[in-house]
Amino acid sequence: MIDYPEPNFAQQLSKTVKSLEDLHNGVIKQIHSSCSQLGQLIRCYGSSKLYVVAGHAQMGMTKLVVSETLKALDDGHAVCICTIGAINGNPYKAMQVQMPTTDSRLTIHNMSQFSVEQLIQKAKALKYQGMLDILFIDSLSLDEFEVSQAQGKEINSIAVKLKRLVYELKIPVVVVAELSETVEGSDRANWPSIDDFGNCDPLYMHADVVMLCYRSFAQLEQSPTAPTHVQVVKNRTGPEGVADLY
Repeated sequence: MIDYPEPNFAQQLSKTVKSLEDLHNGVIKQIHSSCSQLGQLIRCYGSSKLYVVAGHAQMGMTKLVVSETLKALDDGHAVCICTIGAINGNPYKAMQVQMPTTDSRLTIHNMSQFSVEQLIQKAKALKYQGMLDILFIDSLSLDEFEVSQAQGKEINSIAVKLKRLVYELKIPVVVVAELSETVEGSDRANWPSIDDFGNCDPLYMHADVVMLCYRSFAQLEQSPTAPTHVQVVKNRTGPEGVADLY
């Protein structure tokens, strides 16, 4: 059951007009993608939207987040990346070290275990300080929510709370989701599919935009910098399609 606000047509029209006024007055900043192909599909990371970037391990999701973060920082936006557990090579820490110590636009918040309440508290604090324009979460391992029906309900609760957060803070939230390896028929040698969400499909349902990432094993064997293919499989306000991130 969806229990976040679902505006009627008149409310939606009023909200759209207000958003255009805010954009004209500089209240809302458009956050553009680092990939022109992807940007043509999602247009920009819009406020009050929940994005899900999903794929199997080593399929380029972190690469996408790094690229989008650098673009956002270059454009003057404040970014928070919430990392969960150990990130191999920790590219986000390396990114932070390379930034001037006087630049506080990038916040890295690490959690040993995911807590949506802790995340929401951190996001609200950063927004209050004027230090949050876009939030990335890397990553939710969907294997952890496949074990029982209760855990399936937990991922629904997380998705609903994140959806409320984007409405309240009027920011885009981008969730990286590592797809389950236990879903029947799942094949890492092929493109991921919506079916790979398994019992975690509430995350797909609540998202405004869903992107699936894929990297060819054959290309990865030849080069660790093989391109990441990004397929937009759900887009409430725009087209679907495929973009390549090099």
